[in-house]
Amino acid sequence: MFTYADFIGSDPSQDDPMVAMIVITGWEIRKTLIDLGSGADILYWYVFVKFYISHNIIQPHEKPMIGFIGDCVHTRGKVDMLTTFGLNKFSQSLVVIYGPI
Repeated sequence: MFTYADFIGSDPSQDDPMVAMIVITGWEIRKTLIDLGSGADILYWYVFVKFYISHNIIQPHEKPMIGFIGDCVHTRGKVDMLTTFGLNKFSQSLVVIYGPI
C-alpha cells in the first residue's frame, strides 16, 4: 500500500494514478497503472499465459466486477501472487490478489 510518505514531488495532496514497474512472481511488469482509488487488481489473461501460471491455482470468483460506466465484467477467477514494489532497500513485497480477465 502506498502512503503519502512514499510520495516525492511538489503536491502531496494529489491523488492521480501513477505508472510504475513492479515484479510479480519474478516477472518484471512495466507500465503498471497504480490507482489508489481502485478496489481491484486486474491482469489480462495473456499476462497469466505469459507467466506460465497453472490454471490449477486460479480460485473461483463468481461476483462480476462493475465498471466505471456500470458495465459488467466477469473474471476468470482470482489468484494470490507475490508482488514487489520498489527497488533494493526501498522495495516491499506483499501478496496481492489478482483477477484475470
